[in-house]
Amino acid sequence: MAITENSTKHEDVNEIYAKADDLLNQQNMSPELAEKELIKSGLDAASASIVIESVLNPVSEKQHRRMAKKKKKPSQKKSYMDREPRHVNNDMIFGAMWLIGGIIATASDIGFIFIGAIVFGLFQFIKGLITFISPPSNTDYY
Repeated sequence: MAITENSTKHEDVNEIYAKADDLLNQQNMSPELAEKELIKSGLDAASASIVIESVLNPVSEKQHRRMAKKKKKPSQKKSYMDREPRHVNNDMIFGAMWLIGGIIATASDIGFIFIGAIVFGLFQFIKGLITFISPPSNTDYY
């Protein structure tokens, strides 16, 4: 079964797989002999090996779609180390700014006590510090 120039590629592929299926399942030929028979038919060795392998281990349509999705889309998730340091630094910096600002405003004797700013800044700074100290987890933060 040499591949003819006047037939379409799709028909050629179907013929090749049909012949491989026939050799393996109908004629009970070993995979090695079936591969040699496909090579005699005009198929190169690498393609013959792939055809025999796919006939022996067919992939379901669902598995094929899943593999195609994995190959097409690069991972959109970033690792913990790519994301977290920026958030930790922002929490610690803004927390420190609120804390220091609240202390300075209270100490400047304007007549008001800025306890809310002090508590908020202390809370945000401690939150950033705890996140910085704790080990990264395997969960996704998005």
